[in-house]
Amino acid sequence: MSNDSWEWLDNLTPSQQQSLIDEIIAQEEQSRISQQTEINKVLVMAIAQLEPQLQEIVQLYY
Repeated sequence: MSNDSWEWLDNLTPSQQQSLIDEIIAQEEQSRISQQTEINKVLVMAIAQLEPQLQEIVQLYY
């Protein structure tokens, strides 16, 4: 990236910069939560397809 690419950031006030950073952090957090939810769904479905004895072993392990 050239220095010109960051010029717009220099034009923001500190509070605007912080607000932008806070928004990016909130978006990343929401993305992480969504990914964890999807992983959880896949794992629950996979465990449900196991034989009952294997399900019990997984439950005891975790």
